[in-house]
Amino acid sequence: MPQPPIRAHPNSKETIRHGLSLVFMIFHAVQSAECYQRRGTCWRNNPRLWILGIIWTPPLFGDGMKFRQLQYVHRVVQSGLNISKAAESLNTSQPGISQQIQALERELAVDIFTREKNRLTALTSAGSLIVDQISTILLAIQNIEQFARSAKDVANEDLSIVATYTQALYILPDALKKYSATHPNVQLSVKQCGLGELFEAIRSGEADLALTPIENIDERDIRDIFMIKCREFSRVIVVPADHPLLELAHVTIQDVAQYPLVMYEQSIPTRQQYFDAFSAANLTPNVVLNAINADVIKMCVEKGLGIAILPSFVFSPERDGNLRAIDASGLFKPAFANVAIHRKRTPRRNVYDFIQLLAPGWTRDRLERELHLVGK
Repeated sequence: MPQPPIRAHPNSKETIRHGLSLVFMIFHAVQSAECYQRRGTCWRNNPRLWILGIIWTPPLFGDGMKFRQLQYVHRVVQSGLNISKAAESLNTSQPGISQQIQALERELAVDIFTREKNRLTALTSAGSLIVDQISTILLAIQNIEQFARSAKDVANEDLSIVATYTQALYILPDALKKYSATHPNVQLSVKQCGLGELFEAIRSGEADLALTPIENIDERDIRDIFMIKCREFSRVIVVPADHPLLELAHVTIQDVAQYPLVMYEQSIPTRQQYFDAFSAANLTPNVVLNAINADVIKMCVEKGLGIAILPSFVFSPERDGNLRAIDASGLFKPAFANVAIHRKRTPRRNVYDFIQLLAPGWTRDRLERELHLVGK
C-alpha cells in the first residue's frame, strides 16, 4: 500500500524546535550518566551545551521559549542593538520585540543585554554565549528548510538577488533572461542596494545571493561570506566624441591626469583604486565632480564636465553614441563581478543553477567541496 506524502506541520519551525529539544534531552541524559563514571567534559561543565540545553529543553515541559524570541534577539544584535531598526526589518512593533526579549530573559533567569534607561547598550557575558548559539540554531533551521525544499520540485520556488546599482543594471539583465528561459516558473526578485547592505541581506537570509564588485573590502567584514569570482572586466577612459585623448596612439596615466575627472563618490570602493594608481605615479587627479553611479558619470562626461574611468561593461557604442572609450587595462586594476553567498547556509538548487550561469566553472560539486573546506 503506497505511503501518504509527508506534509509539513502548520508550524514547521516549532515542530523542528520540539524535535531538537528531544535530541538535547537524550543527549543531556547520556552526558549526565557518563559524568558519574568519569570526571571529564560533560553537559554541566560545558557552557555551550548548557545554554543549548536551556534553549531547547523547556518545550517538553511547557510552552517554553518561542522561535520568534530567538529571532528577535538575533535581529536586534544584527541591527546594532537598535530595537526600532530590528522591528522595522521584521515588520513588527518595537514594544513587541522588547516584551518578547524580556520574557526570554525571565525564562532563562539571565540577562542577555545590559541596559541604560531602557536602552540596550551591550551584550552580557552570558548573552554573548546565548547569541552565538542562537545564530547557530537559526542557521541550522534554515538549512533544514532548504534541504526539505531541495528534495521537492523546485519549479515554483523563488530566487532573491541583491546587487549594487551598476551590477544590477549592466550584469544581471542578460543573466536573468537566460535563467528565466530555463526556469520559467521561478519567481525572481532583484533588489539594488549599497555594498554593506548586500552582505547584511545575505547574513539575514533576505537574499539567496548577491552580485558585488568586492573591491578593497576588509576580509574581517566578509568572514561569513563566501565569494565566487565570476567575471573580470578591464577599465576604460570614457571621453566626449571630440576629446584630444582620442588623437593619442598610446594614452598614459600622465595624460589622463591632465584633464578634469568625474569620479565615483567616496562611498564606492572603486574610487580608492583609481587614487592608488595616480599616487603610484606621483600624480594628483583633478576631481571636479563625484557621482553615485556610472550612468550619472557618463551623463556628466557627455555634458563636457570632465572624463571618467569606468568598468568596460558599462560602456556601449550603440547606447553611448556621443561618447568614446579608450582602453585603460594597463593603467588601472580590472573590475570584477562576483557572487556572494553565506558560508554556512546550504544553497538551494535554484541558487546553484544561477551561480553556474554566471560562473560555469563552479559546478555544484566544486561549490560544495569549497564550502566544506571553508567551514573546517
